[in-house]
Amino acid sequence: MADTRCADADLQLDVDVMILEYTLYHAIKAQFDFLSSGRQDATRASESTRLLTIFDCFVHHFNQHHPTHPKSSDFYSNLDVLEFLVLLSNRSGDTSTAAFSDDTPEKLRSISAENLASRRRWLAARERYARERLRGQPAATSSDKLALQDLEDQIYKSWNQHYAFGAHQQRRTISPSLFDLLPRFIEISAEMSATLNLPPNETWMHIACEFMLQASLEALRMRSLQSQSLSQSFSQAAVNDMTPRLDDCFAWGYADPRYLVPDGASPDKKMQLVNDLFIDPDCVTEEEEDDDDADSGDPDLLGDHDLDEDPEWTQTRSQWLCEFSMAVDASAQSQSCRLDRLSVKFPLGAFQDKLISFMQSVWDLLCGDLNRKPVLAQIEEGHIKSLGVVEGPEFDEFLDRVGLKRDSRGILTFDVPELTRPSDRLDLAPLDPPDGLHIRGNAWSRDKTDKVNSKKRTRT
Repeated sequence: MADTRCADADLQLDVDVMILEYTLYHAIKAQFDFLSSGRQDATRASESTRLLTIFDCFVHHFNQHHPTHPKSSDFYSNLDVLEFLVLLSNRSGDTSTAAFSDDTPEKLRSISAENLASRRRWLAARERYARERLRGQPAATSSDKLALQDLEDQIYKSWNQHYAFGAHQQRRTISPSLFDLLPRFIEISAEMSATLNLPPNETWMHIACEFMLQASLEALRMRSLQSQSLSQSFSQAAVNDMTPRLDDCFAWGYADPRYLVPDGASPDKKMQLVNDLFIDPDCVTEEEEDDDDADSGDPDLLGDHDLDEDPEWTQTRSQWLCEFSMAVDASAQSQSCRLDRLSVKFPLGAFQDKLISFMQSVWDLLCGDLNRKPVLAQIEEGHIKSLGVVEGPEFDEFLDRVGLKRDSRGILTFDVPELTRPSDRLDLAPLDPPDGLHIRGNAWSRDKTDKVNSKKRTRT
């Protein structure tokens, strides 16, 4: 049997797509293994680096040989997960799993500036949205929401008046801040929620809120460092513009899309996905019922329900924000002591363990129960459940049909006896391996229109 894979362009594309998905899957899996081990296991760090390099090299190889082939939305969703894990692992001290390209620090600074601008646009939209909502609501409801907003404003005001929270070691510029990782986590969560067609549960809400708390602790101390290092020609207003505040870190929730984008514009799909993540599921249910009523053609059944934020998220977010409650005239020393106590109460390492455990469980659910595991990874496990090929004689028959066999060690290889290469194992070495990994660079670039569609969700 001659090996004609490279002679058939379509077949070669199919094979390369399977390899691309397979290398991405194992790169993610290795990152989870490293991060869940405590981030100090040199062996797992080395293995995750090796698999990450293989994937990065094969992306270059794939883009070179199939430059016009569009990648799937599942690929980009998994790529988001990998980028998040790689950046998170790079914060783990001396043990890192990636060697970044030279332009990565500048890219991270640019992303950080955009993240900050995005959160402040959200804060402005939220304020306008709240005013509009309060006008048409009963006095009792308006009073409750106003009291909650006043509490938030008081907390923010007390932390925005001081900058000197004590000297702390500045993070490396190559490491992303928690404030910059937070939007990635929210976006990944929104895509997973839409894929599963389920709203976020209580566990996710507390993890997201603690993420905001941890980002706040880091950002408040970073503001102190930057305010101390600025020359006298800069005012403290410059610090206010350049670094995240407490309200920036907690600027997550639902806001009317009309206030999030310029007049006449529409929110992009990612913005809509994130906004949908925080919608009250009961409002979505009512809207779907109204759609059914509208389809029935009975004008007496038509309704007009405005979407609103999930009250469970509103309450959970408020509880975590209240950890920063202080008197408005509290001294900088008092605030520094509060940050120290919060760091002890909520250890960063323990939070990262919870974060990784939760993300891995959801990712495993997507790969397993929803049959999104790559075909080659399924073959490794002795089945192809996504194609209805299960373990046993049926799977062995499938292997024989596609020219695969197990060697004496149980490893699957191509059954190509005429192949004269010194090895019958697949060689993934690219022509020109990159010098470093390029986060959102040429190799990992994506079509911005290729996103997961937003889905309406009901709570189960």
